[in-house]
Amino acid sequence: MEIVVPVDAEQAVYDTLSARFPNVGATPQGDAGGSMVLPFVAYELTGGSRRNMVTDSLLVMIRCYGADRAETSQLCREAYAVLLAEQYRPDGLVRSAKSVGGPVFYPDAQSKTLRYQASVQWQLRPEIM
Repeated sequence: MEIVVPVDAEQAVYDTLSARFPNVGATPQGDAGGSMVLPFVAYELTGGSRRNMVTDSLLVMIRCYGADRAETSQLCREAYAVLLAEQYRPDGLVRSAKSVGGPVFYPDAQSKTLRYQASVQWQLRPEIM
């Protein structure tokens, strides 16, 4: 009997984003002491479910930080586009990518760093164990 398991989605998101952007991580570095390296793309897997035997659904949220509003907006729009385009990679893990929330300015009350965020739903091919 074959067992189908979800792929390492966090690694897939990291690989996708870090191939294009230099500073990527699951959580942003603290910026209280000015230690955050900008620009920075943070990602979070905020939910998901098994749709059927061949598809897992996953919600990916990105938060982009930058030194000025134009730079941060551009970074978020590019990261969002990269996640959406992943569905077109031949033999890739992403079967489908859909916009859940496009890039928007999302101020961080605890940070002085500008932030934009967006969300994409990925439908992934699971792995056979």
